[in-house]
Amino acid sequence: MRINPVVFTTFKWCTYALLCVNAFLFWREDSAAAEHLYVGGVTLQEWVQAYAPTIDTGAWIVLLLVFEFETSVIAHEKLTGGLKWSLTALSAACYATLFYSFYGYVQVLALSFQFASFAVDDACKLIAAGYSVAVDMGEFIPLTAENCLAFADGEIFRLGNLDIIADPAAISLAHRLAWTDVANASAWLGVVAVLEADVWMQLEGRLSTGFARASKIAKIICYGTIVACAVQWQLEGGFVDAWDAYLWLIAFVFIEMNFFEWQGEEEATT
Repeated sequence: MRINPVVFTTFKWCTYALLCVNAFLFWREDSAAAEHLYVGGVTLQEWVQAYAPTIDTGAWIVLLLVFEFETSVIAHEKLTGGLKWSLTALSAACYATLFYSFYGYVQVLALSFQFASFAVDDACKLIAAGYSVAVDMGEFIPLTAENCLAFADGEIFRLGNLDIIADPAAISLAHRLAWTDVANASAWLGVVAVLEADVWMQLEGRLSTGFARASKIAKIICYGTIVACAVQWQLEGGFVDAWDAYLWLIAFVFIEMNFFEWQGEEEATT
């Protein structure tokens, strides 16, 4: 059954628009978390750690559009000269940003291991000092007279020298989600590395059967890892992260379909 081109294109660009909405949601979450993690304000050096999801998503949106232009919007015979090098330079800038945000995820993971036992007999005494409670490494809530009672019968941990406390369950969740972020970012870097190789080989007319098979295997591993991360977020209650992951998978299905159509056109021409 052939999909109506208008319906297909509308659905595709609606998906891309939803990803832009997600970028705003991540920025809002990052800003809220930064108020607790960086009381004195976020310095330029700390920016990548504080806003890694926002930076990551923004770079991915630009890179997604580059792939869309390369594989569908621009006629393939026109992908030469200045236009080709402009898109290559834009992609390179995106990759630099993605590696920078990946470094931010690694920093957050390292920060999640800086919780240490905190010698205080009553967590409610910390309310006046303005302490916060870590739900995970991306969500913090003020310590109040209601939630401080949850620490009455358990050990209390403090995040480094920050006025943030957590219980063992929250720390365990923080570790799991931080590892998931790193695994997801790594898998996506693998996906775009393979896609870039696909596009380059196709443009150069060197796309062999062996390379196509190796590319397929690499993508199965990377996409499988991303699906596993999405399921993990969903199970842990990270709705926005899971929803975002599923949207990105749909978006890259469109890119893969563009690439297959491009291959078909080249084979038909040959």
